[in-house]
Amino acid sequence: GAVHSDSGRGNWHITVDNCDFVNNTAGLGAGGLFFETTGGVVTNSRFANNTAPLGGALYWNGYEGEVSYCNFTGNDASDKGGAIYTSKRATTNITTSNFKYNSANYGGAIYFDNTTSSAISNCSFYNNTAKIDGGAVYCNGQFFTVLNSNFTKDSAKNNGGAIFLDVGAYVHKCQFDQEHADNDGGGIYLYSKVTQLPSLPEGIELGVFSTNFTTCTAGHDGGAGYVNSNWGVVKDTI
Repeated sequence: GAVHSDSGRGNWHITVDNCDFVNNTAGLGAGGLFFETTGGVVTNSRFANNTAPLGGALYWNGYEGEVSYCNFTGNDASDKGGAIYTSKRATTNITTSNFKYNSANYGGAIYFDNTTSSAISNCSFYNNTAKIDGGAVYCNGQFFTVLNSNFTKDSAKNNGGAIFLDVGAYVHKCQFDQEHADNDGGGIYLYSKVTQLPSLPEGIELGVFSTNFTTCTAGHDGGAGYVNSNWGVVKDTI
């Protein structure tokens, strides 16, 4: 892709600020920016029309990462994470960023892969698509939080028009509008067979709270949400 940052055995913290990554391609990970550093920040940057198998725009393989005030448009991953893919060891916070027209097999905009912890806040997702699951976001193997974010017209060919979860999440004060899944869970799809909840930070609960679902649809079951799990909480939600 465009940039590969690798700290090796060093303790590096990299900042990317006010940059454009456009029309870049990679045969492995990240068409735009591949991070392998101890920590890093990506802010005030634009990623457009980048392609790669994992993380069309950004592949995060560091320990602590933050993405803020960025725009991701028209990026594509042939496998996971149309805009962003985060690896198994990462702690990733994504805030105040926009994701439009990104696509992948899993996680049209973002794919969290067994990350240490992950959170999305104050973000906007519009018209992202997954050929299989998780039109906007796919979270694999880890509880995560979604706060004050909007999802509009995202879609998945299988399950989870907006979000696909396989452990659980704290979804609070979000808006889901015109989300669609061809199979189940037009808004959110939860598939979890674990028998014990992970340890959650103070003030964080499992479930969907103070959230609106409007005109979300599914080809089979659960226009707003589908729960295939041992637990699920919905409160103060329309």
